[in-house]
Amino acid sequence: MEQAGLEELQLAKDIGEVDEQGKGLIAVIVEEPEEVFDRRAQSQYTDIKNSPYHTFGNHSNCAQYFCKREQNDRDYVTEMEEYELMDDIVSAENRLVQNSHSLLLNMTKNAAETYNSIVAKFIRGKRINFSVKGAYII
Repeated sequence: MEQAGLEELQLAKDIGEVDEQGKGLIAVIVEEPEEVFDRRAQSQYTDIKNSPYHTFGNHSNCAQYFCKREQNDRDYVTEMEEYELMDDIVSAENRLVQNSHSLLLNMTKNAAETYNSIVAKFIRGKRINFSVKGAYII
């Protein structure tokens, strides 16, 4: 029994749950200041809004950290705008752009995903194979 306790202590030390003396360690989550969050949200909004243009070769509005492509890539945006294809792509992207702040908060607006998470809580997650006989019996 004592050996099992020592092994458990060593495992806790290895993964960083306790220090060398065996004292428990806790993780502290520090919330970032609101202005930092706002700056990150604005940056993400701008990057997502620019992503179709970046994808089709127009890098004029790309942030330096975002775009590593050469400026001499072929720009398909003008041709796509001529045939009004770019309008369709940008309108499809608008919902993602409008909800870009929720991506930073790791929120979901998807009703199916929310429903599945509630079901998973009650059926003990995804660890059970429900295709076998009697799997739903708790």
